[in-house]
Amino acid sequence: MKLLSTSDWHININAARMGKPTTAAQTREKRLAILRYVIQQGIDNDVDVYYIAGDTFDKSQPYPQDYADLIDILNMIPKTKTIFIINGNHDEWTAKGVGLQVIEKYRDNIIIIVETSQFSRKDETTDEFEYNVILAPWGSKLETIKKLTESAPNLQPILIFHAGVKDEKHHWVELEGEEGNYHLDDLKALKCKAIILGHYHNQQELAPGIWYNGSPDNVHGFSEENDTKGALIWDIGEKVTVTPISTNHLVDKYKTFTPEQFMEVEEFDGYVRVKGEVDEKERLLIIKKLIDFKCLDYSVDLKNKTRNNRVFQLEGQTDQEILGNYLKQKDIKNIKEILKLDKELT
Repeated sequence: MKLLSTSDWHININAARMGKPTTAAQTREKRLAILRYVIQQGIDNDVDVYYIAGDTFDKSQPYPQDYADLIDILNMIPKTKTIFIINGNHDEWTAKGVGLQVIEKYRDNIIIIVETSQFSRKDETTDEFEYNVILAPWGSKLETIKKLTESAPNLQPILIFHAGVKDEKHHWVELEGEEGNYHLDDLKALKCKAIILGHYHNQQELAPGIWYNGSPDNVHGFSEENDTKGALIWDIGEKVTVTPISTNHLVDKYKTFTPEQFMEVEEFDGYVRVKGEVDEKERLLIIKKLIDFKCLDYSVDLKNKTRNNRVFQLEGQTDQEILGNYLKQKDIKNIKEILKLDKELT
């Protein structure tokens, strides 16, 4: 069996980058282009089945445009191929069901999984199982999964699971004890042939045959700047072969610079964050450089090097006099130079 696994599309997340609403339409189109690229890799490799392992949408109640975008992408897949979509923690239940369910009514080859389910096939001549696939949405119970893994004796199952996994190296859990988070040893004990995971956005192999797909696009900005993005193609026979698909070349770059690093950079073809501790002069120099700095957009997260609880009396008839008075009370050096920079910026 050859399959493509992907997850964490978050189609309807706010598409604006860095708070600039004018870029929302462009960013949405970029994301959809990346998703089309992933599906095209499955088509080019003639995979048998497509699995979207949760968080297809970012919210449980999508807008009509979100449905239209998803349907447009799924229409790329031949109707002879089966598409399984499981719900993640973002595709969660509401009082009226799961927002994904309407997609199932659109095409016969789309199967939406909202509860722990099993798909298996027996050989008609031998009556033996050819494959056993278990699909486990967010919040699936380990006991339920274990029972399904034991339902096809002498056959290692394939598990598609939207979950958080932790071990000594990986502590990727939002809240200890929250449903949807499991220890890696518990997954290994299931003795599956392959475990395909959605939920975390960094593509990674946790153990032989146990992988996170990773999200195809950067969903949350600078917190994912070092992630590997993409999807996975699995060739599952007697042996399991995993071929990572990278989308990093299509994803907008994010980079966090220290103040010292940023002052050495001339331009950056992505989104920039300057983060660290600075004094007043360093802060003004950074702001001055950012005004004409070539990048997609920038964010500043700067803290003062000198922290104290002194109360200052700010006096003066102009902004420059008030700033100068403030700097004197803080015993700042190079006040004239700082005032000159402030005047240039204002």
